[in-house]
Amino acid sequence: MKTQINGVEITPEIAEVLEEWYSHDRIENTQPATYSRWLSKIQDYLTRTWVDLDNDSDKIPVLKDCTDMVIQIKDDFMRLIPEKDSTNQQT
Repeated sequence: MKTQINGVEITPEIAEVLEEWYSHDRIENTQPATYSRWLSKIQDYLTRTWVDLDNDSDKIPVLKDCTDMVIQIKDDFMRLIPEKDSTNQQT
């Protein structure tokens, strides 16, 4: 049996990953939230490194590309993080 949501097939492997990601009581403990925090730290480091390089450095284009990739990945992960539900939060 195939499960599809909006035309995207959800395989058993995808369902297993999603279950692992969202089996936490608190949203900030989910894998997408953790990955987003990690990517933000990497983005900050890459940006600081880029700013500290000389303008004529041949590494600047590579850093720009890497920073752009990190931002895109982080933004996609952030879309996987559900918004906090104030009626279902633990203190």
